[in-house]
Amino acid sequence: MTENCEICKRYKKPPPIPIVGLPLATTLNECVAMDLIVIKGKYVLHLIDVFTRFSLGCVRNSKKQEVITDAIMKIWIGFFGNR
Repeated sequence: MTENCEICKRYKKPPPIPIVGLPLATTLNECVAMDLIVIKGKYVLHLIDVFTRFSLGCVRNSKKQEVITDAIMKIWIGFFGNR
């Protein structure tokens, strides 16, 4: 009934607009998303390439900057390098 109603069409709510969106990537390593989650007291670092959706992860004991930076260098940069 509302699909054919002119008043309903005119005053219907607009569709929601996303507040945050990731930039679109066109090549590997152009945009890499990172997430740090806690599972059973351990920190899990998860990295995912936005273009290819390839992901890598590792478990860390701490979320200190040096520990996370070292993990990124070992699991992502060590695997993909600067391509």
